[in-house]
Amino acid sequence: MRPLSAIAALLLALPLSAQVVWLQQEHDFGSFDEDMGIVTCTFLGVNTGSEPAALIDVRANCGCTTPVYSREPVAPGDTLRLKVGYNPSGRPGKFAKAVYATTDNGTKTTLRIKGTVIGAANTLASRFPVDASPARLSNVVVPFGQLLKGHSGAQTVKVYNASSAPISPQIDSVPPYIHAIIKPESIPAGEQGVISITAYPDQTSAWGLATDTLIFRPDANSQHQLPLTTVMIVEEDFSTLTPEQLAAAPIMKLSSDMVDFGRIATAPKQLRQTLTITNAGQSPLIIRSISTPDPAIELSPRTFKPIKPGKKATLTISVNPERLGGRSMLNSRITIIANSPHHPTEIVRVVGEL
Repeated sequence: MRPLSAIAALLLALPLSAQVVWLQQEHDFGSFDEDMGIVTCTFLGVNTGSEPAALIDVRANCGCTTPVYSREPVAPGDTLRLKVGYNPSGRPGKFAKAVYATTDNGTKTTLRIKGTVIGAANTLASRFPVDASPARLSNVVVPFGQLLKGHSGAQTVKVYNASSAPISPQIDSVPPYIHAIIKPESIPAGEQGVISITAYPDQTSAWGLATDTLIFRPDANSQHQLPLTTVMIVEEDFSTLTPEQLAAAPIMKLSSDMVDFGRIATAPKQLRQTLTITNAGQSPLIIRSISTPDPAIELSPRTFKPIKPGKKATLTISVNPERLGGRSMLNSRITIIANSPHHPTEIVRVVGEL
């Protein structure tokens, strides 16, 4: 914008026939986030004539640009105000728009706006949506997907320092089979770092779905703690077995893939059914894990001795109706994991009506 002294000199030099002088004919919004919504600026036009002046028509060259103005005339020496809004929704990148303002003496002036819209996918809030003041994190769930025993998996969590001073984030409560490193150790204000998290499934007894919690602190002295949850599916690696080894491998067979408890509401307090696990292969079958996410289901035993070829083992499945809560039906699952390369994981449905 021009200095006031320069504007005053300009006004004094203009003949009385001139009516409106726009103090600014272009506005630069700079860079701003798409999720800020509509941005606005106001153009000021001074009536330099001896008669009242008014805006009679204002048009934009794009539907994304909206002018707001009054048709009321202003007295000589007073100011016309033209508010221009720009809607960035769905319009990332640079823009340059024109607004054509016409006054009652027929003078048409082109006013321009420009700027750069930072798309929603690139905004700070979208890249670091988790508030861990004074830091922000890209995510708190760390998904490793399938991890095979004998292998490792790596994931990252990005950290942004949203404060005005350096921070030194910390990771606590790290389980033995997970390694976590933060680089750099000190993150300057307005900069970002990375938490590198590596999982070594050989160093855990877990099989199948395995979750753990790490604790993130944005600074060594901070009381603010945020849990980071690691999620992985730990499986056995059968890729190195030869055809001969596969032919001689154990084979897990179940007596059924569904256990139906029928009408639970009229049944005794504790319900029990059994499931038979058979080794149809030629070497010992080792049950790695038997689990269920349902608190109403109890499994016994949880661990088995190796099942010899041609032999069977019995799993007892119990349902406690008192733990079903307000459910109208039982629809759950049991996961059995074994060293059976052809079908290492079996899912058994557990159903019933209340």
